[in-house]
Amino acid sequence: MPKKETKNIIEIKNLNVIYHKGESNQVRALDDVNLEFEAEEWIIIFGPSGCGKSTLLNSIASFETPTRGTINVLGKNINDFDSDEKSIYRRRTVGMIFQSFHLINSLKVLDNVCLPQVFFGVNLEKRRSLARGFLERFDIANQAEKYPSDISGGQRQKVSIARALMNQPEIILADEPVGNLDSKSVYNVMAILKELNELDKKTIIMVTHDANHLVFADRIVYIKDGKIQKVVVTKKRREAKFNKEKKKKMVLTKQTKIPNDLRLLMNSFKDLSSANIGQLLTPFKVKQIFSHLMLPITNYQTDLTQRYMKNYLLGTLNEKQFFDQINKSLEDGGAGWDKRSAKHFVEQVAVFYKEAEKIDYSEPFKSAIRLKNFFIKRYPIKKTEYRMNVLKNSIESRLNEELARDDFQAILDRPVSEEGLGLNSRTAEKIARELELLILIRYSG
Repeated sequence: MPKKETKNIIEIKNLNVIYHKGESNQVRALDDVNLEFEAEEWIIIFGPSGCGKSTLLNSIASFETPTRGTINVLGKNINDFDSDEKSIYRRRTVGMIFQSFHLINSLKVLDNVCLPQVFFGVNLEKRRSLARGFLERFDIANQAEKYPSDISGGQRQKVSIARALMNQPEIILADEPVGNLDSKSVYNVMAILKELNELDKKTIIMVTHDANHLVFADRIVYIKDGKIQKVVVTKKRREAKFNKEKKKKMVLTKQTKIPNDLRLLMNSFKDLSSANIGQLLTPFKVKQIFSHLMLPITNYQTDLTQRYMKNYLLGTLNEKQFFDQINKSLEDGGAGWDKRSAKHFVEQVAVFYKEAEKIDYSEPFKSAIRLKNFFIKRYPIKKTEYRMNVLKNSIESRLNEELARDDFQAILDRPVSEEGLGLNSRTAEKIARELELLILIRYSG
């Protein structure tokens, strides 16, 4: 289906679905439904069993033929499609994720994922290569040669999601996608959907009766007895809209974030610009980095090294010049470090500085992924999908100031059985301290 420029990716007008029309057992499954969905939104259709949620989703998927009304997707009324056009629409424009997975038990996992491209004649090597990429992304590549009956429910749902993505659809339709899963698998699948929405920019329309999932939505459509009761814009959506508008007005929004503690400092120096305050903070940044990476040197060497580090953070010394200055002998005006120690120290300072510079508060989800990868390279964290999602989501919440520093550390220290990361206290404290250090360095004034 050719793509058409439109603000709304889906427009539903006066949609009615009536079963057994005119008979004594007539049921009005949908009653004059009017909805508009924007591209890249996450919409949750919420309501009790039998309220019309799945009928609405199936109508958007073109499985249901409405009694009356129109469903325009990318500017075309899908109700006008013939059966062949509907099949192409379902293969290319929408990807379906079902509660009961709908995998073919006689096919291996890899072949189940490949299936959507078989109908378009994509050669075996190409479709298998793409399928393996999705399986690796969802951490189930080691299940590729197994049959669906040999893997867990959570793994089967990941296979289902991978299959739904094979033809690169713009819209993901998910009908109770975690209804048959245990709590840990629910967490992992919802994290995947969040990533598809925020990173891959997929429009997600999800049916659920579980109120715990509503926090993920941009908008919630409440439905009862086939009628839309209300449509609620969530806090997530309001904040995204506010940040987008703020970004247009302030070019520096993407690069500058002021932690709450620093706002108190700014209130004490109202006559100074944020840039001036940023410079005043440099010595504090230096001391914090230095204390974290402290080596056994004299007080005089400490003072010299911190002076050179300040110039490095301010940009008047590059990394090589910083190394040369602390490696140079005291007689020659340097800090007199041992060469190997100087090299290690400068490299570590540079690692923190460069990693901090990558933090982008306008895209906290992407920044959280980068920081997660940073920490798993530095510390022995068991790389299960659950733990990786806990670490990533906790970092994102800290960047958004939804978690305090102590609460962030508590999650890292808490056992997995209590929805924590399960690290030992020392490692949890180190990671929490390093994240605060990165946030401090990132603050540019």
